[in-house]
Amino acid sequence: MDESFVNNIYKKAFKYFLQFIGNDTSTTDQLESVAHDVFGKDKFVGVLPSDIFIQMLPKMKAGSVGIINNQQSDELGEHWLCIFKPNKKEVMIHDTFGRKIFKLIPILKKLKGKGIKVIETDRDKEQKPNENNCGVHALSACFIADQFGPKAFKLL
Repeated sequence: MDESFVNNIYKKAFKYFLQFIGNDTSTTDQLESVAHDVFGKDKFVGVLPSDIFIQMLPKMKAGSVGIINNQQSDELGEHWLCIFKPNKKEVMIHDTFGRKIFKLIPILKKLKGKGIKVIETDRDKEQKPNENNCGVHALSACFIADQFGPKAFKLL
């Protein structure tokens, strides 16, 4: 499986999810509803602020996916990202703007030394700076993780 194959599937998933969410800012409720329908409640852990995600991470099952916001629960929310837990000791995070995850979500530094390694996907930019459709992008990344696993997810 190569990067062009993964990106092609990602683009098709994006078009699919766009039908349900639209091409503008998405809400927690919109993302939850579509994600539960597509991935099921056992595999999809939720749409979470980053601080709640940190608390839930140790309880997440291997193979689960979710969507987190780069901001914490006491903030308004800014950008949705996809998370994927391929096994008990790792969590993979994808940012559609290709930014460094620890700069984008400083609270993740709390995971260092806790036995869970944070893995960033490659830094390709799927989203343009003037777009507000990060929720649709996050769902598309969840689809890649769910259907094709960590090797494909890392190529996003």
